[in-house]
Amino acid sequence: MEDSLILYEALRCIHIDLLCVQHHPNDRPNMTSIVTLLSNENALPLLHDPSYLIKDISTEREASSEDFALFSVNDVIISILSDR
Repeated sequence: MEDSLILYEALRCIHIDLLCVQHHPNDRPNMTSIVTLLSNENALPLLHDPSYLIKDISTEREASSEDFALFSVNDVIISILSDR
């Protein structure tokens, strides 16, 4: 596989992949832009900090009951199948 690898193309694909997982949706390219980026050899847009590097405020302090009010509660129904 090493012989068939073109390093420039692999790095370009990784860069485009990282553009697709930017923290803010407005920073992510749409599908038309992705196809253009893959088919052309133009310069790629700059990457912002990955979302996993963005500091999470909730990890700096203990969670309180007020913090839980910020999250939505999803109603989940669990069905148990049984014979008739």
